[in-house]
Amino acid sequence: LGLPHSRARLAKREPRFAAMADGANSKATAERARQMYGARAAGLDKRTEMRLRRGLMAIEDEIDLHGLSRAEAAPRLADFLAESEGRGLRLVLVITGRGRLGEGGVLRRELPGWLGQAPNRRRVLAFVPARPQHGGDGAFYVLLRRRRAPGSDGIGQ
Repeated sequence: LGLPHSRARLAKREPRFAAMADGANSKATAERARQMYGARAAGLDKRTEMRLRRGLMAIEDEIDLHGLSRAEAAPRLADFLAESEGRGLRLVLVITGRGRLGEGGVLRRELPGWLGQAPNRRRVLAFVPARPQHGGDGAFYVLLRRRRAPGSDGIGQ
């Protein structure tokens, strides 16, 4: 009844966003939904976004966080992303696990927040749920920003 199609589809795919479909559209809930489903980041072209969403980009490394506590997983993720950035990697797979039936995974819910906090925020360009062949609901593709070589800004040339 007058619901935008994307909200209804999002509520169907992810029950915790059903409040959006019911009209209780808080900014926090909408932002969380955009984070979970990879709103296009500035600097991400449409072709790359589609390749990312379809699982067509080469995964260069992965980290398996499932089975860890929140307190263990957050610093491991930050260390992994820092190391991946240092190695010049572009796409990594973060495995969170699906969580218990009906509850969703704690790590899966927390991941968008962790990726949006410093120092991860400056490293991550975009992230989306993985395709079934790479873990589906229990994993995310995380696209890292390209490292700029020192002096590549064109200043002083």
